[in-house]
Amino acid sequence: MTDTIAGLPFWEITFDEQGDPDGTANPQAIKEIADRKLTDVVLFSHGWNNNHTVAMALYQGWFAHLAAQLTHAKNPVAVGLVGIFWPSQRWSDEPIPDF
Repeated sequence: MTDTIAGLPFWEITFDEQGDPDGTANPQAIKEIADRKLTDVVLFSHGWNNNHTVAMALYQGWFAHLAAQLTHAKNPVAVGLVGIFWPSQRWSDEPIPDF
């Protein structure tokens, strides 16, 4: 099912801890994206040690800025948005890496 951010269609694509795609939601999202006949698809991935809530806040903020810029496009565009979700949480007993 498609959600929206700033009036643009938005899909979640998820991966598990082995890097394998979600077996049910991802194929549906890919089909919906193809059916929309979009001119552009923007994929964005959150950073390390973010949970779903933090990642969604990042996507909503960034994609809202993008949507505002698209109002100035000289040619018509049909843009879709994809937020990539992956298990990036540090284990509670795992030390923080020494950078």
